[in-house]
Amino acid sequence: MLNSPTVAFFVQGIPESIMLVIVGLTINNVKYGFYSVFKTALAFTAAAYFIKQLPLNFSILPLILIFVLLLFLNLFLKTNLFRSLVISLSAFAMQAIIESILFWYWQSVLKFNYAAIITVPLYRIIFGLQVPVFMFILVLIINFLKRTIGKTHLSN
Repeated sequence: MLNSPTVAFFVQGIPESIMLVIVGLTINNVKYGFYSVFKTALAFTAAAYFIKQLPLNFSILPLILIFVLLLFLNLFLKTNLFRSLVISLSAFAMQAIIESILFWYWQSVLKFNYAAIITVPLYRIIFGLQVPVFMFILVLIINFLKRTIGKTHLSN
């Protein structure tokens, strides 16, 4: 039987990392291919899985993950370091905003307490799967707005 971190790695980590990379690239108007995004996301997920197993302070963990994503963006997508930093920061900022909204929704509307969301493995996985779905919706909205704004500027 698979333990909870392994299930979270396969079920939640890979889709979340793919959408994290795509959101960062979309917000920063970077062209990307799915194969490059998939390689970057898979490497980031594996690194994040092992980093989260280390006994680190929770407040330092996002900084390490931002740095790791920056390195993988630079390695696999051949972006320069500054652009990789901007992509990493914007992707993690959007993820934090989406997770904050979802926490508020789960706590106020669904009446789940914080401890249940974090500690119960099923709730954790369900909560974690909502984040990539909302990131995907965000990417669709951004691409729609880019096309709409681009058509209006071209027609004028």
